[in-house]
Amino acid sequence: MNEQYIALSLSLNNSSDRDYIVQTGMGYDGVVLLELPNNKTCTGSLLWSGKHILTAANCFQDNSSLFQPDPTTVTVIFQLKIGKARFEAKEIFIHPQWNNSANNDNDIAIIELKDVAPTTAERYSIYRRSDEVGQIFTRVGYGVKGTGVEGEISGDRTHQKRFGGNRYDALREALAQPQLNTRIESGKQLVYDFDSRLRRNDALGKEYSLYDLGIMGYDTGTSAGLLGDLSLETGRIYEAGSTSGDEGSPAFIDGQIAGIASSGRRSTLPEVDITPNKDSSFGEIFFDTRVSAYADFIDEKVNQPNEDVFLLQTGLGLVLLGLMVGAIATRIFRK
Repeated sequence: MNEQYIALSLSLNNSSDRDYIVQTGMGYDGVVLLELPNNKTCTGSLLWSGKHILTAANCFQDNSSLFQPDPTTVTVIFQLKIGKARFEAKEIFIHPQWNNSANNDNDIAIIELKDVAPTTAERYSIYRRSDEVGQIFTRVGYGVKGTGVEGEISGDRTHQKRFGGNRYDALREALAQPQLNTRIESGKQLVYDFDSRLRRNDALGKEYSLYDLGIMGYDTGTSAGLLGDLSLETGRIYEAGSTSGDEGSPAFIDGQIAGIASSGRRSTLPEVDITPNKDSSFGEIFFDTRVSAYADFIDEKVNQPNEDVFLLQTGLGLVLLGLMVGAIATRIFRK
């Protein structure tokens, strides 16, 4: 499929435009930077427990097909109003069916932190409905900067948190090519492309008749669209793709995590991609892991009893039970 892993590239001409940089207090302080071995970075998001980070399995993948990532090599960084807060990982849960396949099926992982995250960092729930296709989402991530015209800018190490938007065009199986015997797990991935507002760069439209020329301020509204309650400039383009470092970054619908950035590829048709490279430019196609399809996996890992809390609660229960028995016995003997 000639795929690539991804990060955040915006449709504007200035890759350093501060209007697309996430500031603390905007509702995305729970979107975190992951520092990994070999100077690799990814993005993750804090779940409702305050101790678990949702991200992509490919963040931890090396060249082997089977692996067990070492949590001591992972640092989770929160950017807050008081500054950066660094947290250690206690355990990493990789989806049991992740196998680093060409299709990136089951590309999902959860990091359990050693300590509870700061209370000022937002906790996020997951999107559990199955109506993602056709909806606009907000992507927030630490990918390298770039533009739709230039693609991602190699060598960028600023680790800025940026936001943009897009619209889910289809489930990935809509792109399956029977003649290539393509095997894709149904309902597990969401697909979108990076549109320039020009038909010649509409990759999904050109290849699969999934026509969409991109989103602008008037597409998202001013109260319930992109960035929730923050007003958007009418007519301003908010279309975005993903670049290196956005692997695992959340896509929000109604403030809930609906997708996590997984992979991408160029259009198979000539001259649709505005550049000759896989670089998150106009005319490229992207795939997100569909979070609603993995709700059971996420719930199992996030809601499992915490051993320390369980022991404390059990001990407290025994003490209370002992006090109750003692009180009852005292009353009986007093009679």
